[in-house]
Amino acid sequence: MSQIEIRIISDHNYFNENTCQDLIAAMANVPSEASTVMMFYRTITNLYNNKPDLRPSLIRSLLRMTFKAPILFELVLDFVKDNVEAIEILSKKFAIETQIIHSIQGIS
Repeated sequence: MSQIEIRIISDHNYFNENTCQDLIAAMANVPSEASTVMMFYRTITNLYNNKPDLRPSLIRSLLRMTFKAPILFELVLDFVKDNVEAIEILSKKFAIETQIIHSIQGIS
């Protein structure tokens, strides 16, 4: 994963945007053992911060991995707390308190 991250972030344009999206989607198919999942999370969040044009693909991949590896749930919930769409997707699979959803959406 780190080699993919380096190449995606690189200024040398190793991969075009479609290839980057395919690689990101493929990363969500890795086995969900704890160390791999944490490496995946770090890779996705680093890419998210460095490649704004890939953010939709990164969020989809991150949510997909979270469904496979619930150990990520709290980290991902905190990471996507400002993304209403991502919270709604998570709430379909995991029990998220209504208060959290409303605070994210700005409802009192």
